[in-house]
Amino acid sequence: MGGATLLTAAVFWMRVIGPDASQPAWQDSERAYGQVGAWLTTHGQSAVIAAVNDPPGWNYWTGWPAIVIPNSDADTLQTAMTTYGAHFVVLDTNRPAALSGLYANPNSLSTLLLRARFTNSAGQPVYLLELVPAP
Repeated sequence: MGGATLLTAAVFWMRVIGPDASQPAWQDSERAYGQVGAWLTTHGQSAVIAAVNDPPGWNYWTGWPAIVIPNSDADTLQTAMTTYGAHFVVLDTNRPAALSGLYANPNSLSTLLLRARFTNSAGQPVYLLELVPAP
């Protein structure tokens, strides 16, 4: 029983807390939201609605509203963005399988413009894409 408790505590510490307790590992995927928010502010955008994996995390890091990226393809993503007024999508490694092609090639759709590329703490790319308004 004691061994299981120690093992659980060790795994918890490694996965949730990480090597630096002042910057918990559980926030790694969301830290890029702060970078994206700063980039948007620098480029004249404020209080934008974005499509992201974790809307509460986006709001925590930027103070802005968000919608969740639908668990579907790029057409459904764009429909949701249009419906709910989201002009940007933040696409990272934690994305729906149907968006794997877009993540692998963020320039593949003429309706979503790659605006910036960031790197999360694991060294994986995080893309900021802007929805091109329909004519």
